[in-house]
Amino acid sequence: QTKLKLILSGLSYFYKRKKNERFLEKISVKQIDKKTKFILFPLHFQPERTLLISAPYYNNQLEIITSIAKSIPIDCMLFVKEHPHMITHGWRESSYYKKIIELPNVELIHPNVSNYEMIKQSSLVISIFGTTALEASFFQKPSILFVKTSYSYLSSIHVLSSIHELSDVIKKMLTKNVNESE
Repeated sequence: QTKLKLILSGLSYFYKRKKNERFLEKISVKQIDKKTKFILFPLHFQPERTLLISAPYYNNQLEIITSIAKSIPIDCMLFVKEHPHMITHGWRESSYYKKIIELPNVELIHPNVSNYEMIKQSSLVISIFGTTALEASFFQKPSILFVKTSYSYLSSIHVLSSIHELSDVIKKMLTKNVNESE
């Protein structure tokens, strides 16, 4: 690479990051109403080994979010939280965020909102493969995973065998009590 190409590449990245960051600031929710009943879906960092190797069939997070949004009860919201480390990739494209917020009963949560506060206030956590499902058990919250993990043996964590069972599993897990002794 030439010095000029390197400088132009750096400027392009900086511009992309700032543009996407401004859009994210504008459209994402920064405060959660404590009265809102919601399910939390934290976005995974991408590209990431977890999705590429351990969960290759669930790599399209936008498709997963759409499936969850179609499967949740009408009195529940789906809160999708951006991964804070996506800043290293200049965030996702604004078109990606637009597709999320266009879904009914779905809100995009700002990456600076505390994960622990989100989990505490949630009714259920859904993750493809992330540790948020394990963290949910510490706050006595049930969770759903799309792929088996080393901690998915907990009774408060349900591993989906098929995307088609999502609606029934969500209804079941919303009423699930977490066994603290586990």
